[in-house]
Order: sequence, then C-alpha cells, then structure tokens
Amino acid sequence: YRHALSYCLNRNISIHEIVRYNIGYCETGAFANRVIVPSYDKNGKLNFYCGRDIFNGKLKYRLCDGSKNIVGFELYTDFKYELTIVEGVFDAMSVKYNVIPLFGKTMSNLLKMKLMDNKPPRVNVLLDNDALDSSLKICEFLLQNNIETYLVLLDGKDPNEIGHINTWKSIRNGVRMDESLLYKFKLQNRL
Repeated sequence: YRHALSYCLNRNISIHEIVRYNIGYCETGAFANRVIVPSYDKNGKLNFYCGRDIFNGKLKYRLCDGSKNIVGFELYTDFKYELTIVEGVFDAMSVKYNVIPLFGKTMSNLLKMKLMDNKPPRVNVLLDNDALDSSLKICEFLLQNNIETYLVLLDGKDPNEIGHINTWKSIRNGVRMDESLLYKFKLQNRL
C-alpha cells in the first residue's frame, strides 16, 4: 500500500481525497499494482471503477467490465450548478468541485439525458488537448440543447499536471462557445 499511497500523493491526491473518493489498491489479480478509483451513482451505489497502474506499465488504465452508460462521480454531482466534464478520474480530482469524469472521451447516453433534463447553468468541457475533436462534439451537443458551454484548453498539459489552482484559472479563461465559434474550431482542426 505504501507504493499506492506514494503514487497518489505524487499525483497531488491528498488523504482527504483518498477517503472522499474511497480510493483503494489491489495487490493481486487483473487489477494488481493499481490504485482503484470507484464511481457511485446518485444513491451511493457503485456504478463503475477503474484502476491506474502505479508502476507505469504498458497498460496505464484498466476499466471494469461494467457498462460505461453511467454518470461518473454522480454521487458528488449537482446539476443545478456549473459542471466540468473531464476525461479521467485524476483530472476530476484536480478540478475537485462538481466534475464528471467520462472514463474516456465520449459522453454516455445517461449523461446526455441528465444534461438535457437538468440544464445546468454552465458546462466546462475540459478534455486533453489531443481530444479536441471529442471536445467539439460535446460542445456541439450542449449548444444544441441550449446549455451555456465553455471550451477549456490547457496548452498540452492535463489538470493533474498543472494542479487545482491553475486548472481553475484555465476554466475561468475558457472560451464561451456559440455555433459560429464551434464551426471555426472545427474548420481549424481539419486544416
């Protein structure tokens, strides 16, 4: 467990977050030598989990075999307030507040339904820069559903690398998207 704890602390994940998110560690089996991060639905029921190799092996992340048609970290999410969408759990922990990890680059159908039903006042789309196409697809969905949308770009870093304070500075400097700007980004990305 010392290696797992050291790994978390080096990723700027505090003891508070280890307890809050119920982070564990697996010593044997398919998830051996991995920090395990669970996700819970709004009722506190486990809906997904992933494991991160702490020794930087070939396969960094291993996802459970369950359906990805979930809302990541839903237990900690309130759709009445500003939301931030990120790729992974460690990115989510850097944002800290009202954040949804996708466990990848695409939104689940359940998340889309929740967004359409609840219409949060603002959604920040904060995927890694190599996922600009995915970010633009998410922005397009949000705009089509009349949800105020901000695209956040981090100049080649991810939230966990730059830390909580700088992540929020980037979020506050995000680009407010509209149809015109969305298509400009799409055109620039294809050139």
